[in-house]
Amino acid sequence: MGLEYLARRSDYRTNSTACSDPCWQSFIKNGEKNDKANRPTISCLQEVSMAIDPLVSIITPTYNHENFISECLESVLAQSYASWEQIVIDDGSTDKTAKIVSQFKDDRIKYIRQDNKGILRLGESYNLALQISKGEYIAVLEGDDFWPSDKLE
Repeated sequence: MGLEYLARRSDYRTNSTACSDPCWQSFIKNGEKNDKANRPTISCLQEVSMAIDPLVSIITPTYNHENFISECLESVLAQSYASWEQIVIDDGSTDKTAKIVSQFKDDRIKYIRQDNKGILRLGESYNLALQISKGEYIAVLEGDDFWPSDKLE
């Protein structure tokens, strides 16, 4: 499946301007007749994939959630929709939250630790995450909560 599958989706052939890569333009024009040397580049496939499956940025504010953060992150990793990034904003936790998050090795999970600002300045944490986010859509999942696997569908 993976990138080969993405390159064969009929949706891509309907949008020849999705990527300016000459290999992509050739693939659009000639379809399955292309040899591997003329396949679109990985960066082009990622660009087109993001156009079809828009990136969702999941903002996860957390503070001393060592008892919950694993289940939170696992619920995002289990999503049936795979085009997401999760930005965990740790508001200066004094427990093992940071250590637990660091055990998750998925590049889509980004961990940001800040000095404790408290609940009254939670908006600043959201704003920081929004500045870092790259997604077309924004979702919020608190560090002590979790989602069903089809939440992002």
